Amino acid sequence: MSSPSAVFRTSRLEQTASPRGRPIGAILLANGNLGAGDAVFALAEALRSGAALPRVLLAEDLASPGQVLDAQALHYGAMTLSSAQTPPDDNLVDAITPEACLKLSALPWMWIGETLVVATSRPETFDKVIDQLPGQAEHVAMALALESDIQGVIARRHGDAMARRAETQVPADESCRDMDSMSPAQALLGAGFGLGCLWMLYAHPSLFFGSATVLALVTLLFAQGLKLAALLAGWRRPRAPRGALLSRHMRFPLFPFWFRSFARNASPAA
Repeated sequence: MSSPSAVFRTSRLEQTASPRGRPIGAILLANGNLGAGDAVFALAEALRSGAALPRVLLAEDLASPGQVLDAQALHYGAMTLSSAQTPPDDNLVDAITPEACLKLSALPWMWIGETLVVATSRPETFDKVIDQLPGQAEHVAMALALESDIQGVIARRHGDAMARRAETQVPADESCRDMDSMSPAQALLGAGFGLGCLWMLYAHPSLFFGSATVLALVTLLFAQGLKLAALLAGWRRPRAPRGALLSRHMRFPLFPFWFRSFARNASPAA
């Protein structure tokens, strides 16, 4: 199993006494990228939903992705990467499956000596990324990148293959991906029906138009019948629930109320 490099393992301990260890919200406040009211709201929402603070800031549009990325870089003491400035190494394309990269929002980016640099947009879950790395990556360092940048690289590398796997994931007999294709028997049947209609139109035009009118009326009647059935179904009473309802027991701490009532009744004034 891969393990973080010594720098990554000790970075959090070293950052406790350095400005880089400050909370992300405090960094954004100090940089003027986040207001005090927005910071309180984001912290409360993160506590309520259980989501990480950076994701709350981005979801609520309280800070831009670049501002959050810079604050994370200061907080974790990690470098930031961009595919435009530092393209990822193509030799690492198969280090982690694209599905795992999308799920973890991480991507093996490059080698620096014997250390594998992995870019992520969710540093709080970087331990799960390490578990996915191959065994030859003995030293791992974390870098930060925008989630859109990571997804863009994955789409360029694996987009076509992932689309084909998604299209063929369901068995052919259970899917509808062959609806636009036609078997020879279906083509022959369609051609015969078309030729029959043309012959009837030429030889017996009155019969052809009469049959078309009858078919249109039957289709209209079926459509109106379906509408009437839907209307009647909406008037039906809901079915009774299956089985008895579950019983619920509620307990209240009545001792303080009983004690006060007893004290009033036992007093001389009472």
